[in-house]
Amino acid sequence: MHLAQTDPGAASTFTNIFWLTIGFIFLTAIISTVVARRRRDRVLRLLHDFRVTMALANGTTVWGDLWIYPQGMEVRYDAVYRTGSGAIKSSYMLYDTEINQLHALCRWAGDQSEGERQERAQQVKRRANPGAVRRFWRGVKNWFNTIRDAFTQALGAFLGQIGKVRPGGVIQTQQGQVEKIGQTLIQSPGFAYEPMLEKHIGQPVVLEVSIPNDPRKLTIDLPGYLAEYSKDYVAIFNVDHRPTQTIELPMDEPAERHGLKLDVESHQVVVTNMEPVPLVIAAMSGEPGQGRNLGVVLLQGCSARLSKFPGAARLRLLRVERLDVLCPRNQARVRHGSLESMPTAASENLPPTGDDRIVVFPKLTLGEVGRRRPAPHARAEPPR
Repeated sequence: MHLAQTDPGAASTFTNIFWLTIGFIFLTAIISTVVARRRRDRVLRLLHDFRVTMALANGTTVWGDLWIYPQGMEVRYDAVYRTGSGAIKSSYMLYDTEINQLHALCRWAGDQSEGERQERAQQVKRRANPGAVRRFWRGVKNWFNTIRDAFTQALGAFLGQIGKVRPGGVIQTQQGQVEKIGQTLIQSPGFAYEPMLEKHIGQPVVLEVSIPNDPRKLTIDLPGYLAEYSKDYVAIFNVDHRPTQTIELPMDEPAERHGLKLDVESHQVVVTNMEPVPLVIAAMSGEPGQGRNLGVVLLQGCSARLSKFPGAARLRLLRVERLDVLCPRNQARVRHGSLESMPTAASENLPPTGDDRIVVFPKLTLGEVGRRRPAPHARAEPPR
C-alpha cells in the first residue's frame, strides 16, 4: 500500500487529473455564465413583443408591449406619463429575482394588430397540431431532461471517489462548486420535463389561479389549452376570445355593479374586477374627439388605475370567459384535464350554470373519454 502511494506514475496521473479539474471548473464557469445571460424561458418567449396586461401579486396592473430578457421582463407603456413629483415613466421592469411579485400575464386578441394576430395563430397551430419535426425535437428535449439529473449525479459520484483517494485535495474541496456549475450549465428552465403535463400539451385543461389579496386563499378556474410549461411558468391559450357581455359605465361617480367596482378620485378612476370571469377594459371615451382603446385585462381581485378625461367620460367593459394567460407556477397550476365540449349523451344531466356538483354520466368511462377526444387536427377548435 505504501509503494502504491509513492509510485511516480500514480502521482503523475493525479497531477494531470488535478489540472484537468481546474481547467474544467474554469471552462464550465465561463460557458454557464454565457448560457445564463442569453437564455430566456420558453414560456415567456411566447408573449415576447405582444401587448399584454401584467398583473402583480398585490392586485395592481400595468399594460403595454412585453419584452423578455434573460434576467427579467419589461412592459413598455402605451403612453409615457409624468408623476406628481415630475418623474417621467415609460416602462415597468420586473427582475427574475422578483418572480414572486408576478401574478399573471394576460393577452387578449381583441386589440391585436394584424401581425400579432398572424403570429399568435401560428403559435396556436404549432401547439395544437405539431408536425413530425416538432414532435421529434420535443421528444429529444424530454430525453435530454431525463438523463440530465443522472449525469449530474454521476459526475458528483466520480469526483467524490477521486476526493476519497486524495483527501483534502482541490478536487474534493471544489466538488460542490463543480456540481453547482454542472447544474447551471445543464439545467435549463426551458427544458423542464413533467410527464403528467406533457400528456396534456395542446389539450383542454383547467388552470387554477390564486386570487390576489384574498384572505381565504381562494382560487379561480380558467379554461384553455395547455400551450407550454417550464420550471417556473405555465401558459394556456384559447382560440375564441369573443366577449360574453358588454358593460357601459360613466366615470364620474363611484359604482359597484356588474361584478366590478369603480372608485372615482380627483384625476383618476380605479376599476376592480370582483368576479371569477375576466374583465376587459376595452375603451374610454369622453367629449367628441376624445377616446382611447385600452384592452386592459383584469382577473378577479385585480385593479387598473386610469387617468380621467376632462368632462363627462364613459368606460366600455367586456366580460371575456377565455383568454391567453401565463402564470408563475407559484401562483397557478394545471388542476384539471378537460374536454372541448360536454358529451352529447350526457347533456341532459348537466346542473345549472355555476353549480359545481359532480355529475355522473352513464355509460361513460375514463377510457371512453380518452377515445372520444378530438382528433389532433381538431385540437385548435375553441371549447364551447
